[in-house]
Amino acid sequence: MLLLDKRIMKAVIAEENPNEVDNKIQHFEELFYTTVDQHKNKIANQYIKKTLEDRFHNFVFQKYDKINTINNQINSFVDGIDVEVEYQLKLDEVNQIIENKEYDNLLAVCNLKKAIIPDLTTKCLNSNYLNKVIKKIKSSEELRTYIVDKYFKILVD
Repeated sequence: MLLLDKRIMKAVIAEENPNEVDNKIQHFEELFYTTVDQHKNKIANQYIKKTLEDRFHNFVFQKYDKINTINNQINSFVDGIDVEVEYQLKLDEVNQIIENKEYDNLLAVCNLKKAIIPDLTTKCLNSNYLNKVIKKIKSSEELRTYIVDKYFKILVD
């Protein structure tokens, strides 16, 4: 969701509506919080799905000499997963972020890409936002440097 970083949005909006930048971003933020609040259960569900897929993918049998041993390891692994607790923790995190109006943190946990881009961006920012933001990033060395420094610094250090 880095395409919705405020600095990047400002650069895109300023090209067409320099006097409306702050109003458009404020309006977008309000609807963004509302949209995420309405879909927070979906965010938590998708998080749980991805977390479980990752855990199952990384599961390694310690011993596999007997079928009983394998069954015990699988049962132990599954018993160690409390989906309801993890779901509630993620839901609480999203609620806290919304309540505290932590925009950058909300971008980090939001997985509603199709509901936000293009739907919400078209309503609030401008039409065809996705193409415009990509074009702006391609043409702006400053924005590319900003993105690398903010989001990918660990890869270049």
